[in-house]
Amino acid sequence: MDEDHLSVVTMISAAASAMLVFAQDIAGMLDSPIVSKRKGLTILVTVVSAYLRWKAGKPFVMQFSKADWILIPGKEHREIIVTRAKHKKGKHPRVTIQFLKENGSYGGGETGKEFRANGDLSLYANYGFDGQVVITR
Repeated sequence: MDEDHLSVVTMISAAASAMLVFAQDIAGMLDSPIVSKRKGLTILVTVVSAYLRWKAGKPFVMQFSKADWILIPGKEHREIIVTRAKHKKGKHPRVTIQFLKENGSYGGGETGKEFRANGDLSLYANYGFDGQVVITR
């Protein structure tokens, strides 16, 4: 589930919680079994959506090597595709591309990046290199 869907789940959960509190206050039905079941379901949905939002807040990190870069026929550049289903950060997240330095640390890299209409991320460079991509919402 990506962040676009998480926002919808969170809004539905908040609306359900608000309606439940309103119904309890207006009707005074605190002991009704129907309200108790809805209250339990609302709490469960709220906890699950909070966990998913916490998990989605973590960055997606994908390491790659020179061999992962694919030469595009008819073009002079190489490419790596990170699908939206893989990064799960929505259609237009923040992207940081880093190259692997000789000392083993990562530094900023200059490559091209392009989002496709479906949310897939295309990284392209004139030559392949070892590095990683960090994707955040």
